[in-house]
Amino acid sequence: MNTLYGEKLPIAEGRTAEIFDWEPGTILKLYRDWCPVDWAEYEAGVARLIYNAGVNSPAVKDLVELNGRSGIVYERVAGVSMLSEMNAHPWADIMRTRLLLIIGPKGTQNSISPIIKLFIWLYYQTYFRRIQALIPDLRREQNCWLPVVAAARLKENILPERAALIKTVRAGLS
Repeated sequence: MNTLYGEKLPIAEGRTAEIFDWEPGTILKLYRDWCPVDWAEYEAGVARLIYNAGVNSPAVKDLVELNGRSGIVYERVAGVSMLSEMNAHPWADIMRTRLLLIIGPKGTQNSISPIIKLFIWLYYQTYFRRIQALIPDLRREQNCWLPVVAAARLKENILPERAALIKTVRAGLS
């Protein structure tokens, strides 16, 4: 569902937000109306930390509110989008599947029967062996993509998975 703000249609959209060309040199990430305000505040804080640490990333210019929706104004940067990069390389999708198969069942505690957990583990083993046969560079690429998809999964705020996801992100940064 595209939203129109003045004469502006979104240039991109996802599950939680729409992206608009904004003032010269900036873009606006406008969260959907069902997203809590603290999501924008949290993302802006993380983005500022990343930018201030010297990572090549867009700077946060401002937090805004439009028609009850929270938004972040970012510096517009030239280059390939993360989505384009992910579409060009299947690693991110493969690593997300791997992450869900490994961490997901651990986060459920006792709500999944041991037989189902065993089935998930066997499926994961088969899946990963098959992917490794198809993609020889998988081990090297997994080291790059696994922390990225783990960090993205943290945003989904699934508390039973949180500790394992943070551990995965930290391992990827060291």
